[in-house]
Parts: sequence; structure tokens; C-alpha cells
Amino acid sequence: MKLSRLFQPRNPQFWLLVALNTLSAAISHLLRKHDLAPPLELAFAAFAVANMVVGIRIALRLMADPTSAATPVEQANTGAAAGIHQNNTNNQTK
Repeated sequence: MKLSRLFQPRNPQFWLLVALNTLSAAISHLLRKHDLAPPLELAFAAFAVANMVVGIRIALRLMADPTSAATPVEQANTGAAAGIHQNNTNNQTK
């Protein structure tokens, strides 16, 4: 797990993380500067906690080792490519 892998501008999850952090800042500002009704404050606080949990999960996923955290699509693509290459080499040896 590397902290340097957190910055990945070509990865949509990176931009989702940026959006969630911006939303967290907006919620914090709203809760601190405005006097809201208690049920509304509770709803915003719950949303902020859920936002934090999702943000941490995305950050951990971005920092994970890319070889061990390959998506199922990436695994399928590499497996299919390996299978095609293997079939081609088998056909060439016959």
C-alpha cells in the first residue's frame, strides 16, 4: 500500500474521492455555520459519517497494490489474452 498511488487523475475513483471530500467540507460548513433543526442536523451528520466511510474505502482501494487489487474486468482481460496467446502457441507447434 503506497500513499503515492492516491493521486490517479485518470482513475474515476480518484475524482469520486475528490467530490466526496468537497461534499464533506460543504456539510461541515453547513453544520457549523447554520442553526438547523435537530432532525436535520442528525441527518446531515449521518450523511457526513457515511461519506467519510465511503471516502476511506475508496482511498484504501486507490493506495492498494495494483497487482493484488485488479478489478474482475482486468483479471478477465489478462486471462483471456493469456488464453489466446497459449492457443496460438499450441497451434504453431502442431
